[in-house]
Amino acid sequence: EQAPQECPDYVSGGANSCFFDVKHTQVWEMYCMNVTAHTRAGLITSHKHCLDVADIVEIDPPFNLTYIMLNDSVGESGRSILLSWLNPVESHVREGWLTLVFEVRYRHHAQPDNWKMKERLREPHVELLDLPVGKYEFMVRCRSTNSKHWSTWSESISVNISGRPLSDRMLALILVTSIGIMVFLVVGLGIAPRGKRIKSFLLPPIPKPRIRGIEPVLLK
Repeated sequence: EQAPQECPDYVSGGANSCFFDVKHTQVWEMYCMNVTAHTRAGLITSHKHCLDVADIVEIDPPFNLTYIMLNDSVGESGRSILLSWLNPVESHVREGWLTLVFEVRYRHHAQPDNWKMKERLREPHVELLDLPVGKYEFMVRCRSTNSKHWSTWSESISVNISGRPLSDRMLALILVTSIGIMVFLVVGLGIAPRGKRIKSFLLPPIPKPRIRGIEPVLLK
């Protein structure tokens, strides 16, 4: 156990505070401290308080937030996107010193007060499914699993989700269908004056009943 050391900075943190910069702290080190007050009656020392820096650290926010547009299929009004970002302390995460958890928030520009959240994310990416057409704003933040202190929100990005234009295949199908309907109408209108002839061909007249041995002239 090292000998007690004096606070390195009583100014930067404001009145009644002690400030430790990165030169005086290290993650996964346990630090114990107390406060001593100088009074007329003598010195009064508080109880010792110990903590691990990893439990109280506020990490820098994630950065380089980007997106990829997904699902190019035709006939859907919305789109899915894949958001990804970079860890603020990549070396610590890669070596296993820190495990980060992320939160993503986003909103539709038409509803600026309606933030939606994706919470408890363990990977530096998330897929958002079937977002309706419109313009969106996205942000991400993180914290260590050992700490309750979230980082600030990252810089936001805006994503404009627009309706996809019809594909060439769909346009060709619509064109062929339209031509087929027009041909059907033209042919149908062209044969309308000859409707009686077609009717007589398709539905021949039913012969009148006749009784053998009786002349129709005598019946009159």
